[in-house]
Amino acid sequence: MKSFLARPLILPAVFFLAGIFICGLSGIVISPASARVVIAVQVGLLILSLASLRSFRLFYVFIALFFLVLGGFRYAVSVGPAQGDVSSLLGEKAEKAVVYGTVVSDPERFRSYRNESLYFDLDLKKIILGGKEQSTEGKIRVTIYDPNDPKEKNPRFGDSVVMSGKLSLPPRTVNPATPDFRSMFYRMGRRGRFLSSRGDIFGITSFGKGPITGIRRILSALRQKAVQKLKQYLRGPALAMAESVTLGIRSGIDRQTRDILARTGTMHMLAVSGLHVGIAGLIFLGIFRTVGIPKGGSHILAAMGILAFAVFTGCRPSSLRAAIMGSLLLLSSSLGRKADIVNALAVSALIITFCDPGQFFSPGFILSYLAVMSIVSLTPLTDGFFGVSSGNVRGAAKIKMYISKAVSISMAVWIGTMPVIGAYFKIVTPSCLLANIVAVPALFAMIILSALVIVFSLAPFVCFFAGVPAFIMTMLSGFLMKVLGALASLPGAFVRIASPGVVFTALFYTALAATIVVFKRRGKKVYLICFFLFTANLFVWKEVSLVPPENTRITIFHTGKSDASLLEFPSGGVMLIDAGTAGKGAGRDSGRDIVAPYLAERGIRRIDCAVITHQHEDHIGGFPFILDNFKVGVVIDSGVFGGKESTRLYWNVLEEIRKKKIPRVSVKTGDKIKGFPRVDITVLNPPEEVYFGDANNDSIVLKVVTPHGGGVMFTADAESRALREMLMFGEELEIDIMKVPHHAGGLGDRTVVEEFFKRAAAEYFVVT
Repeated sequence: MKSFLARPLILPAVFFLAGIFICGLSGIVISPASARVVIAVQVGLLILSLASLRSFRLFYVFIALFFLVLGGFRYAVSVGPAQGDVSSLLGEKAEKAVVYGTVVSDPERFRSYRNESLYFDLDLKKIILGGKEQSTEGKIRVTIYDPNDPKEKNPRFGDSVVMSGKLSLPPRTVNPATPDFRSMFYRMGRRGRFLSSRGDIFGITSFGKGPITGIRRILSALRQKAVQKLKQYLRGPALAMAESVTLGIRSGIDRQTRDILARTGTMHMLAVSGLHVGIAGLIFLGIFRTVGIPKGGSHILAAMGILAFAVFTGCRPSSLRAAIMGSLLLLSSSLGRKADIVNALAVSALIITFCDPGQFFSPGFILSYLAVMSIVSLTPLTDGFFGVSSGNVRGAAKIKMYISKAVSISMAVWIGTMPVIGAYFKIVTPSCLLANIVAVPALFAMIILSALVIVFSLAPFVCFFAGVPAFIMTMLSGFLMKVLGALASLPGAFVRIASPGVVFTALFYTALAATIVVFKRRGKKVYLICFFLFTANLFVWKEVSLVPPENTRITIFHTGKSDASLLEFPSGGVMLIDAGTAGKGAGRDSGRDIVAPYLAERGIRRIDCAVITHQHEDHIGGFPFILDNFKVGVVIDSGVFGGKESTRLYWNVLEEIRKKKIPRVSVKTGDKIKGFPRVDITVLNPPEEVYFGDANNDSIVLKVVTPHGGGVMFTADAESRALREMLMFGEELEIDIMKVPHHAGGLGDRTVVEEFFKRAAAEYFVVT
């Protein structure tokens, strides 16, 4: 009871979040009639809680139920589907539409394959769809590719806009082991997806009004000004890191940097969170105390300053959480009260989810709160394990204490967030314990340096000083990525895992809670060791449960207009045929985002045979990531090199194969690929003696006959010239399933194509 009285806000926060969770998973729709009933229930629970004040147990029961219902109701009315929801008007296929609505998020720029583009959320008022104007409601995610005139027609928070483009439901999840994007969109309140481009209309019908909107627009404009100033003095990775650590803009971070940060468990560097807000708070306090404002007043002004800073950096869950917690701690200090981090954490969660309940289902929200909870609850345990002392020390002992404390905090966060990171990213990163020793002080320095670049460049009389912090920032970011890259390349730096299930996660956190309780009572290091052994056994049993399929499993991934297929044989052998596209600009890398998660989910760490059918980017784009993250036994290609269709990507793939000393075998018509028991794999193309002279027709075509007699043909991008040559196989072309050549387009001679399909006599066709 004393703990409840000391921290009275934990119970309301927990049950409010539980209400959001239940309503979000169930997808409850609240009608006007049912809304009145729910409100009546809430009033009744509130009256009962007040009437039972003398009985603390009954009071807490009723107040918990009140916040449980309130959380679900708040989610249903603000995020859940409404009766006039736009999703009821949409289908899978994107249709031409005109939308009218209000911009409800700060537009973010990103680098797309069409140039610099924008995305933001739009709260709909009405749409014109199929020539019919309809009033509707619901939030949609808008993407504007290559806007006409970004300077004059850049939407801002609060603007009412009209625009044309293509409107559809959010994308479905069609690949195994990848996130369910439609469910994620729905749970966060987004009911559709709208794509617009240069040829579409765009106009601002009215500008945002109101004091809160005005403040947010001013801060957003300052943020864009800061971006321009950073671009004047920084380039490449240094610019991307500066934008991320000071402004919360992550679109400039390239894939290689993201991969290194993911492997070393330092992705938190890209999130504006507690460290950033803490530095901002210290700066505000220093300024206000310097100009003579009393302690109480300076704390209140600093609290307002860090809240403005959170809005300035894009209202991310991590920055909002840290800003609300920081402002509460400052206000408590100004009132002479002892600050309580757990209470501040509960209040910040209540405020954020009450304003936007959909944030509860954001990975950033979950990881941000879980990290802070881990630091609060687990650091005493990890401090005891590493022997971290709180006494005053100097010299070498102080450095040792810093390193021990950094490792202790890293371990606390790593342990507490492990199942969630495993579920979202399918990776475990022991290297984070060492990486954060370097990353955290480097991040501190980069925040200061980036801020100095912005401040100096804004002031005309000191702008020439901006080049100094910019130079140091460039050197520091380059050095940091080299160090983290070296750590990421160490054996055991990271391990790809299958997503922990509900049972695994429940057992993990139950064991962790028991370890914390026992350690508090007895304080022995052995309990943490026992927890690690228990967790290791959970992972082992998870891996043991991942066995080869009873029959041949063939997965043809949906990677857009590109190819990637995986064959898993009962013997345990694995063959990968092409690896999809690397995308353009910030586009999706099929190897990293689609193929690799599936391999991890299936417990596959070795690909016995990787087939490169030909050199086009939409077939080899994902191979760099696959080669860099998985063991490959042998690479099979057609032996066709050079020519005008060879690209830097293709030569980079070949160089990577050479560096890793992976055997390469070139195949021709009639060859057999051996090594998979009871599986017959025949090469149907390219011809043995004469090449066609273009990559598509020189593609490797394979016929795979499984142990149970089923036949599948993988035709890559073969066109009519190659199909004509393959007609000589006659009845041997007959199969059950065909991966249709060249994405079913541009095949050439129609007569030849029809004859080839007739000879194959497939029952099922797959078009990528």
